[in-house]
Amino acid sequence: MKVGIVVDNELFFDVRVLKEIDILQRHGHEIYALCLDHGNTEKIKALPFTVKRIELSRKKKNRLFFFQNLLPFYENLWTGEIAAFIEEFKLDVIHTHDLYMSKAARQGIVKSNTKIPLILDLHENFPEAVLSYQWTQGLLRNILARPLDWRKKEGAYLKAANEIIVLSEGFKQELLSRYLYLSTRHITAFPNVINFSEFDSYTVDTHLLKPKGTVLLYFGMVGKRRGIFEALEAVATLVKKGHEVSLWVVGPVDKPDLHRFSTDIKKLELEEHVVHVPWVQLSELPSYLAKSDICLAPFEVNKQHESGIANKIFQYLYGGKPIVASNCKPQRELIEAYQCGRVFTTQASFIAALEELITKPELAKQLGENGRRKLLEDYAGEAYENKLLSIYKRLN
Repeated sequence: MKVGIVVDNELFFDVRVLKEIDILQRHGHEIYALCLDHGNTEKIKALPFTVKRIELSRKKKNRLFFFQNLLPFYENLWTGEIAAFIEEFKLDVIHTHDLYMSKAARQGIVKSNTKIPLILDLHENFPEAVLSYQWTQGLLRNILARPLDWRKKEGAYLKAANEIIVLSEGFKQELLSRYLYLSTRHITAFPNVINFSEFDSYTVDTHLLKPKGTVLLYFGMVGKRRGIFEALEAVATLVKKGHEVSLWVVGPVDKPDLHRFSTDIKKLELEEHVVHVPWVQLSELPSYLAKSDICLAPFEVNKQHESGIANKIFQYLYGGKPIVASNCKPQRELIEAYQCGRVFTTQASFIAALEELITKPELAKQLGENGRRKLLEDYAGEAYENKLLSIYKRLN
């Protein structure tokens, strides 16, 4: 099939999208991608499929999206671009990503005078996620952005798709219970697992300097909703109790949390125990995993984080490291099933879990090995990829 992938972002940043494209290509599908170009021309690399880019600065995109629920200029822009995209490449199917792109994709299909099917790929529980975004906070922003509208619009946007992909079985069941017109047969749970062949190609930098003591690793976007401040407090407590421990924070800090992040490190006297690396290429992650002892996923427990298992969990599993995570249902179920770490419900239990693994390194090692073994058993074979491929088979 000639598959049109639609992403309202720069394609090279989206690991999930690139992984799905890789699976589809290896099984004979012809890929065409429509995405944004924010002007990062030095980062654009040649890809083994056709890419059509829409030049739109990140600032302008953010402004257009901010007013989407008042003035749908952003949605209308995408409708026209998707219609032209379908007509230019004579596509057989559109596979668009994120809830808010569904209506534009359906309108684009209608405008192109075709009846091709639409696959909607949900990366998160968007109506809940948008409520936590900084740009929707405050009275004026709330009035203009109208984030609560997405709860009202969710059903119609889901109904626009022929097939829906979600991150977890739990979120699938939640949608089915909320919208009785949805069919279980046409919603597929496809977890956000890493691309194994890509990770296998990365080399470990043996010269990377390891922080002192037992090394805790947090990788990814850093911020309040990701539980970073609880992690800092836990490290401070462990240090006071006499443990030699360091926290490696690898990833950019959300701008609204940047001041508190640096302030808390000083206030908690953690300058010698926290090492922040603002950015690394994904290819460097295995090097950090190799030098770490325990990996952290202390996300705030909310509907957004309970819509699926974060990509970093699978990255940690690949690295063979034990995981200490908050009580978000999907990651709790995985950690308990894989026996690959500990789940905490309170700050005290967070500290206790870390202390257990710090003082019992053999247990920590065993938990890490359990996780890697189960990851490869469950997701490195054809059964996982067939979940995605089966959707396309239904559409033939």
